[in-house]
Amino acid sequence: KKYKLKKNINYLIEEYIPGRELTVGILKNKALDVIELKTKKKFYDYKSKYTKGMTKYIIPAKIPKNIEHKCKKYTEKIHKFLKCKGVTRTDFRFDEKKTLGKDLYVLEINTQPGMTPLSLVPMMAKYKGISFDKLIEKIINNN
Repeated sequence: KKYKLKKNINYLIEEYIPGRELTVGILKNKALDVIELKTKKKFYDYKSKYTKGMTKYIIPAKIPKNIEHKCKKYTEKIHKFLKCKGVTRTDFRFDEKKTLGKDLYVLEINTQPGMTPLSLVPMMAKYKGISFDKLIEKIINNN
């Protein structure tokens, strides 16, 4: 598909990384469980994020233990390196086939992850037995 780009605007165009979408949250400087996102659409877009039933969330993700360990380790290292406080979430792409040479790629860190009923960090906390109210309390008391 071709797009017409506007002049005098900077664009960042990156190579598509095939694989499974994974994400890990941080609470009190400790990684939570890895979630795999399986969307009904080609990309995890706005509709996939905020429309109930558009994405299947697998927690804990059914991935090899070494990949789970890497995801958590990288999430904690990035959080600490950037001197983040409170809650962050790091997104990954896991390519079992190593199409581009590696199996795990860090996509981005979200320093203000969503806090809606369909958001990922509250979902991770709930899986750990932490209620939404308790999650908010932990975030506030983290500093």
